[in-house]
Order: sequence, then structure tokens, then C-alpha cells
Amino acid sequence: MVRRSRAERQEHTRRLVLAAALEEFSERGFRAAKIDDIAERAGLTRGAVYSNFPGKRALYFSVLADLAERPAEPVPAGTDVREALAAFARARLAGLPLTVGDQHRLGADLVPEILAEEPSRQAYAQLMKVSALLLGLALERLRPYAGRLVPVAETVVTTLHGAEQLTSAAPGFVEPFDVVGACAQLAGLEPAGPGRRCQTRRLTTMSST
Repeated sequence: MVRRSRAERQEHTRRLVLAAALEEFSERGFRAAKIDDIAERAGLTRGAVYSNFPGKRALYFSVLADLAERPAEPVPAGTDVREALAAFARARLAGLPLTVGDQHRLGADLVPEILAEEPSRQAYAQLMKVSALLLGLALERLRPYAGRLVPVAETVVTTLHGAEQLTSAAPGFVEPFDVVGACAQLAGLEPAGPGRRCQTRRLTTMSST
């Protein structure tokens, strides 16, 4: 029997913790989840969990990040921007609670936990920018020489983020099919130029004073 190296054992333990945490957070939600129960699910000690993750919030973020890093379904050849945006929206909205009695959604507590600490807010802002940039660049590959589509991607990400949060707060209000259709229509959005963006920033500043 081949013995694992120390790094391999650590990685194996980390994967066990993440799998157990995914089950715990999915079933009970972030607030009701307990580190002791996660350790029991993983067949590990409480100390083993904390040796890999400094706390429950860090473990929660790690579970969501691990899910986000899993390979997505490849885009079929010939897919246009509209179809790609619809597929992206469907994937993001999959599993949302449609009624009050639906099971707790894994990501429902993401925003409250991000708002709990300023470093988390800054990191999340950067993550959203990178996500929109990657989506925009992917869309541009589907429709080359048609201008930058990163602003379109930013609007899509904003739309889906709002739909996800509203669905968590008011299950049954959001109609996923309408949101998917709206995201697909954004393929024809004419992004605001630099002048309009500056005007928007001025209006925002004025409204906050």
C-alpha cells in the first residue's frame, strides 16, 4: 500500500471537510450549521476542521468557491451571444427556492456574511469585477469585432445577483424564466459610453448628498 505524503493527507482532509460542509450548509443553512456537526459528518475531529479553516465563515466561503471552480458545461459550437447569456442565467438560477417552503439555498447567506467585514466586501467587489470581465471576454469570442461586451456582462451579473437575493428574501416573487429571457435580451444592449458613465456617477453622488 502506497503511503500518502503529508501534503496529500492534508488535501484529503480538506476535501472531506468541504464535502461535509456542503451537506451541512445545504441542509441547515449557514447560521444553523455547526462545526461539530460538520466534523462528525466528515468523520474527523473539530480540531481537524479548524486546522484547515479558521472559522465557519471561511469554510462557508470556501465551499461556495469550490463549487464555482467546478468545470462548466462546454458551449456548443455555433452558440450566439443571446443563447450563451440565456444558458449562463439558467445555470446561475438553477436551484433557487421558488416557494416559501423550498429548501434553504446554499448561497442565501453569502451577502450578509460578506457585509459583516470590510475586507470581505473589498474582496467580493474584486471578484465580481473579474467574473464580469471573464464573462465579457467569453462573449466577445462568440461575437468578434462587435465591440466590447464586458459592460453587457456587468449588467447581466448585476441582474442575476439582484434576482438571486430577491428570491432568497421573497421566495415565489421572481419568475426565473422571465429573468433568463431578460438576460438574453441584454445581448443587444448598447453599453453607455464614457460620457454617460460620468453622468451616472454625478447623479449618484448628487442623490447621496
